[in-house]
Amino acid sequence: MEENPFNKEQLRIVIEIAKPEDWEDYKKIRLEAIKKESMAFYVTKSSKEKEYGKSEKDWKKDLIGHNTFVVLTKNKDIPVGMAHALLRAKGDGLSEWAVRSVYLNKDFRERGFGKKIIKLILDEIKNRGGKDVTLNVADTQEIAKGVYEKLGFKVLVKFEPEEEDGTMWPGGYWMKKEI
Repeated sequence: MEENPFNKEQLRIVIEIAKPEDWEDYKKIRLEAIKKESMAFYVTKSSKEKEYGKSEKDWKKDLIGHNTFVVLTKNKDIPVGMAHALLRAKGDGLSEWAVRSVYLNKDFRERGFGKKIIKLILDEIKNRGGKDVTLNVADTQEIAKGVYEKLGFKVLVKFEPEEEDGTMWPGGYWMKKEI
């Protein structure tokens, strides 16, 4: 059985908006996330290959701009979690904020860090003029869904599992919160 090295020492958790110079930490935790939780992130083989092939410039692009930002969670300067938010256009000519790719290393789950990540995202979206935010959560992620509901997210649509190109994707929930 693999020991959890973080249980033997005091945690020093920092949760903050990532800066361009944090791109390597973001890359490290993002690639860990899609490797360990690809089904929860709906990551295909081709999209995984694309992520692994991204340049420094591409990683930094996720961290800058008015329409996107990343929250990084670190323990003693080691990335252990992240979440990505982006402003995306809707079909009606308007745009909405969406939270994507919320991930915490398994050794840091069920300790309240996920809730803190989402609260920081909501605060930042509000600071950027956002009025509401959406997210998708796989139905295999019931604990995460519960966290979102406690923070005021409401289920808009439940979607069923579906097969695509030989891969059976989990069902899930499309959720929304007004801020």
